[in-house]
Amino acid sequence: SKVVSDSVELKCMVEVASNDYMYWYGQYPGKELQLLFYSSTTQYVVPDGTADGFTAERQSTFVFNPKSSRLRTNHLAVYYCAWSLYSDSERGSSSTKTNRK
Repeated sequence: SKVVSDSVELKCMVEVASNDYMYWYGQYPGKELQLLFYSSTTQYVVPDGTADGFTAERQSTFVFNPKSSRLRTNHLAVYYCAWSLYSDSERGSSSTKTNRK
């Protein structure tokens, strides 16, 4: 894949009283939605801060912005930020599941 840009930042900010759980998903052409990052607190980001060429730190309770220092052609995707008050494990069940790779 070719480098097409020096850097990129995916921005997500939630304006609510409490937002513990934040997620980033990517949907690549012809593929299923893929979980890239999951964060329950500012100190906890899974996987260990890196996924598919992006690095992620939870900048604050309300901000979760993954970055890539080298945007490549294989990063072509639709990216989604999601937020939840509860995790799947706390709910006990979920209507949809995404494989965590």
